[in-house]
Amino acid sequence: MGTFKLAQYSHDKGCRDLTMANAMGESIQLLLCREPSFLEAENIGNDWSQVIVYVDADERVIGMSSRSGRKVYSFGEVSEVGYLSQLRSYEGARNPRVLFRGYQFLKKLHDLDTEHPVPYYLTTIFSENTYARNLFSKKVRGMPRYSPITELSTFAIGAPRFLHLGIPKADVHWSDNLDDLYKTFKRGNVWSSAFSLGSFYGPSDYEWLKLCDWRVVSVNGPNVEASALVVDMTRLRQVVIAKYSGMYQLLPMLSKPLQCLGFSKIPGVNENLDMTYVLSMSLGGDEELSLRTLVSSIRKHEVFKNGLVVLGFDSRNPLQKSLSKASLFNTKSILYSVSWDADLADQIAARSSLVHLDSGTL
Repeated sequence: MGTFKLAQYSHDKGCRDLTMANAMGESIQLLLCREPSFLEAENIGNDWSQVIVYVDADERVIGMSSRSGRKVYSFGEVSEVGYLSQLRSYEGARNPRVLFRGYQFLKKLHDLDTEHPVPYYLTTIFSENTYARNLFSKKVRGMPRYSPITELSTFAIGAPRFLHLGIPKADVHWSDNLDDLYKTFKRGNVWSSAFSLGSFYGPSDYEWLKLCDWRVVSVNGPNVEASALVVDMTRLRQVVIAKYSGMYQLLPMLSKPLQCLGFSKIPGVNENLDMTYVLSMSLGGDEELSLRTLVSSIRKHEVFKNGLVVLGFDSRNPLQKSLSKASLFNTKSILYSVSWDADLADQIAARSSLVHLDSGTL
């Protein structure tokens, strides 16, 4: 029987190996890698993080998950909430008894943590992962309640037609200056605060940004007003193609011809997806036009022009419709509120209307 414990740096390689053994998705299978350090990569997007490992008698990591905290707008107020992620295990360690023991360990951490108390947790599960969704929808004594809030769409945009179609000329300003970063945070927070659950950023986020390559961009033109933080996380987080299935097997063969037409590069199996994440976004004027102009400006930038621009929306948000037309990939996931207080989890889900949580940090 294995043991649950908080991860130490001696477990780091075991955690990285486990991510390589657990591909996500069906038509396009992805590996969410964390090289060269899993524990350091967990800092991205979080105020704090605890990685739980399940180890055998030889201290080999055979399962893991993470519990972290981050500030969000929760129904108009800035609040620190928990986030659950990285639930992975080798096949031999997958059984209901181990899962139950893991959640008992998680609950103990939750109950004893006076430094980082959180009222509830958020988590996401891929929409096509029906096994996990069905498993966590069961009401089992001792397990937390998973209450579905909404479906999120994460778009990887790399189609050239998104760069045209009525987009006006706009003044585009790029910066890696801290003052401009904090101004971008302020604008993004104002825009995000209008949602039931919305991303929040402050000066403390600069600590994990130092682990990444980043710039801020502002775009202004006729009826266009937008700004965002643009982040490349490749130094610590990589998304690797594990497998293409069905008709998607043709994509790598079409990569070079499509690049000549202005599409982003489509990697082959075992190659990294070149991804640029859009965070702390704000939109004004005509929001749909501002969004398209912002993404087009990012795709025209010398550093980012060959990669995929990644951002997400609540599937109920009308803005996501324009993104779907230019998206090479659209990954759907279900956002849940999670709590051992079942009434609280259900209340959070029931009160939530539109949500805007940056998919790059989920």
